[in-house]
Amino acid sequence: IAKLLAYAGEHPDATPLNVVSEESLLICKSAAVKIIVGILSMLDNTNAFTVGTDERETGEPARRYSLPLLLKQYEYNIGTGMQPSEAFSEVFSQTFSSGSKTLNDKEIEYLLGSGDCAGLDAIVERIVKDYVPDSLRISDTPYIQAFEDNLIDYMSRYGSNLHMFLQWWDAASASASISSPDNIDAIKVMTIHKSKGLEFPCVIIPFCNWS
Repeated sequence: IAKLLAYAGEHPDATPLNVVSEESLLICKSAAVKIIVGILSMLDNTNAFTVGTDERETGEPARRYSLPLLLKQYEYNIGTGMQPSEAFSEVFSQTFSSGSKTLNDKEIEYLLGSGDCAGLDAIVERIVKDYVPDSLRISDTPYIQAFEDNLIDYMSRYGSNLHMFLQWWDAASASASISSPDNIDAIKVMTIHKSKGLEFPCVIIPFCNWS
């Protein structure tokens, strides 16, 4: 895939080479879905924050973060377009500074709904509307819709418990994917095993130098 993308970059006037793989179809790989899951994890972990006096010289209040939440914040940063090193640095600068950029009380109240607690589907709709950038919301629409379909299916069977849903999604996301049209105009990247019986008219086998 890297070689195909490099070729496309070196030959901008050539016919575009679209590439699709099973990994690229995974819902959890979508930057928009990473933002959604990251914010849901922040909401789920609001009770994990403890506010106390910092033991260092400043004496300012400091929030204590759980490791799972730090990982979700890293994924959230990646989803917003940060490079891995920048996303990693941002997580720890937020954690150990008084100017933390986590959800504040008003944002939490808005996302969870005023009065009666909102359902998970309503919370996700608010996240998509207000926290996912417009360009990303458009480009990742199939992934967002697929995530919401999985969410609604989960709610119909198990209810609307945020913590339980996130546990379920951690396991289910490894195989949850969007469907790829059979007539898509793209190079499909897959293993030899999965290509058996598909009768492609043209097959490219890279690095075919084994004996």
